[in-house]
Amino acid sequence: NKGNQSVVGTLKELTAVDITSSYPLRDKLRTLLNLPPLVQTTSKRIILITDSYTIHLLGEKNAGDFNGQKVVVTGQYNSCNQELTINDDGLELF
Repeated sequence: NKGNQSVVGTLKELTAVDITSSYPLRDKLRTLLNLPPLVQTTSKRIILITDSYTIHLLGEKNAGDFNGQKVVVTGQYNSCNQELTINDDGLELF
């Protein structure tokens, strides 16, 4: 299934935090002293949960505003990697 499609589901914004360092000994000392890590990266992923599957949403900067709400999303769907690139004005409340 590829092409322009509309899908109804609940939108969820996921946030992942990754703490990395190239100085393991210094980081252990920081941990022992209860100091925060030096390097932290955050990534967000917007997903749409339907009755039967989860779709990764791409291309909508304001999608997080609909977090936890039932929406209709319209865009180019790629079933190989379960991604939907949202069209302009392709996100609205259900």
